[in-house]
Amino acid sequence: MRRLLPLAALAVALILLAACDGSVNYTVINGSGQTLFTRVSDEPCSQPPSYKGDLSVEEQVPADGILEYDDVVSWLFDGQCVQVYTAVGELVLAETYEYSGSYHILANPSVIGQVETTERLPNQGWWDNRKEEWTGHPVQFFLMSGFVLLFLGGMAYGVVLGIKALLPRKPNGGA
Repeated sequence: MRRLLPLAALAVALILLAACDGSVNYTVINGSGQTLFTRVSDEPCSQPPSYKGDLSVEEQVPADGILEYDDVVSWLFDGQCVQVYTAVGELVLAETYEYSGSYHILANPSVIGQVETTERLPNQGWWDNRKEEWTGHPVQFFLMSGFVLLFLGGMAYGVVLGIKALLPRKPNGGA
């Protein structure tokens, strides 16, 4: 029974971890006469995103329209900055992300900078991504790594048991 306690604790932790998905929810009110694009970065507004994985999904905001964005994202995504920009990457808004926040674009927005559009950003390497997860979310990373190791160990144990079951048994030399 004591052997099952760590497994039960890990299972409970993983269930709690699965319930901790992040959510991005905000509204952009576009008062300009042009179609704009918006996304949320998990980097501060002072630091441009370096990789596609640093961003939520890019959405189009219609001219003189409203975009109400609400989506479940990875539990490792920490939304920090809402960016609104033109099709050529002219940044017209970069403000700190707030859950259920509302962001207004004026009729003639001034360009405050330049950003790379999402499709032009590179993907982050697997190892660099793991290092970033480890430094940013060590407890969650440890739990997920433990789950992966437990799952792989269970699969290997199942294969060994399957092979053992297929092997012929030695006759029992009992009296």
